[in-house]
Amino acid sequence: MPNNSAKAIWEQALELLKAEVSPAAYETWLESTKGISLTDRLFTLEVSNSFIADWLDQRMKALLERTLAMVLHEPINISITISKDNSPQENSTITTNTVEHKKEIKSGYLRQIPKKDLTFNSFVSTTHSELARAAAIEVIEKPGHTYNPLVLSGPPGVGKTHLLHAMAHEAKDRNNRTLLTTAEHFVNEFIDAARHKGINQFREFYRSPDIFILDDIQFICGKEKSEENLYYTFNTLLDKGKQVVLSSQIPLEDLVFSNLQLQNSLSAGLNITLDVLNKSSLVSILAFKATRLPIQLPDDILHYLANRPYKNMHQLDGDLNKIVALATLTGRPLDLDLAIHTLSPRVNSTISPKSMQASAFIKGTAAYYQFDVSVLTGKTRHRNVVQARHIAMYLIRENTILSLSQIGKLFGGRDHTTVLHGIQKVKSRLSTDETIATELASISHIISTTINNI
Repeated sequence: MPNNSAKAIWEQALELLKAEVSPAAYETWLESTKGISLTDRLFTLEVSNSFIADWLDQRMKALLERTLAMVLHEPINISITISKDNSPQENSTITTNTVEHKKEIKSGYLRQIPKKDLTFNSFVSTTHSELARAAAIEVIEKPGHTYNPLVLSGPPGVGKTHLLHAMAHEAKDRNNRTLLTTAEHFVNEFIDAARHKGINQFREFYRSPDIFILDDIQFICGKEKSEENLYYTFNTLLDKGKQVVLSSQIPLEDLVFSNLQLQNSLSAGLNITLDVLNKSSLVSILAFKATRLPIQLPDDILHYLANRPYKNMHQLDGDLNKIVALATLTGRPLDLDLAIHTLSPRVNSTISPKSMQASAFIKGTAAYYQFDVSVLTGKTRHRNVVQARHIAMYLIRENTILSLSQIGKLFGGRDHTTVLHGIQKVKSRLSTDETIATELASISHIISTTINNI
């Protein structure tokens, strides 16, 4: 079977697997996998390193084969191979208990791939973040020699994650093995490793990078065993002269650790707090964002947005996306009147149930997230696109009479189970993620306002 066919089959399987595993497990073990070939009921799957290969083979192989069988409507076996870019042996196929964990992993990303738009060049340095940015650059230029560990703290939306991803980009460019992950992933993988007697592999993997970047360490607080393992991981890395970088939504001095040794280790490095953005910082950031918009953002809108009461940049980004999307869809000039009208809480954004065309929701969602419609309805599996696609599916299901199969046809011929999974993902996020409700309301508002020809 041609490679492109195997790729398409695996993409269908991945859509189903998202409903079977947690988001953290999907991102950690499955998101970077690729379907390579299918011959004689043997499906070859490519992964980026031996740790993932062994984990899938020993912990998830039965699930993967069962899911592929659903897609292909026949029994199937899976063979797992490591990408040539990361494999020390060409065409090294993995079978149970045959992975040699002591093989050197080449320079590159050992876990999460940083978002391509979160770089130092796209980070707007303001008075609140100038020191943090300078320290991040210094650490990457001299990893393990200065400010080790480096801890960035502050509320959501002030630039911590942006700097962590920017550091990961630079570290890769400097041929450093870089592990970028979250505390939630660390805890989930530790629990899974303990449950399946994989602690040694877990420890070896987490102690292998040159630069270890961990986001949202507050998630680990109070989890005694995870704290202990993180402490020994840090100690091992620091003893080897490797660099440790962390972020926290809570100031380091306010974190409550069970393991005081871990707290002391973190306190021994450089701790920088990024404050809530002030008006001057917001204006600078908005001015930079304006240079990357598909249409011109006038100065009066820039200052109007900077004066609004935002708790973080995520809320500001949502409002900016809303007014840009509305101007794009309606063809109206992006002026202050449009911005005020769009962001006014008095505007009625209710959509009449079952009365709208599905294309309006696709266009509205694409405009809000600044994607082309072809990207939203295509085969791209980038996380941000997939989430936007699920939102469009959800809105169409809630506001039209189309069946799941009919909705699937609008998105590149996806089947009804894929659509149902996407809709369920949005419903699940509604109960845990406060930003999703805001995004849904914003897109609905854009669409209803467009239809009413404001």
